[in-house]
Amino acid sequence: SFGKGSVQTILALENEYALKLTTALYYTPSGRSIQAKGIQPTIQVSGGKAHIESDTQVRETDLPKHLENAGDAGITGDRVVNRLNQDNQLLHAYNLLRGTQLLTRSDEPRSLISP
Repeated sequence: SFGKGSVQTILALENEYALKLTTALYYTPSGRSIQAKGIQPTIQVSGGKAHIESDTQVRETDLPKHLENAGDAGITGDRVVNRLNQDNQLLHAYNLLRGTQLLTRSDEPRSLISP
């Protein structure tokens, strides 16, 4: 990450003035501040281009007991594929999570991968 480890709150004052205060800081679970340092990823991925096929995507409609669409098109599988094709790091994160799910797969219904 780029190291934005603080939360600012803007308080409106009279005559179109405002006061910006730092009201919180982000810390890792071990207590380390990420301000101006960011978080070093465990797995680093280059920012190169990626390409995936749309038929490899898991969609909500592939999941058991998925919610039916109430008429709003929402994000289609093609939009998700386009987004992943434009963001190599997002694609690698997605593939890492998919691989983790495959490795920890059990007979319990919590699996997101359909058999």
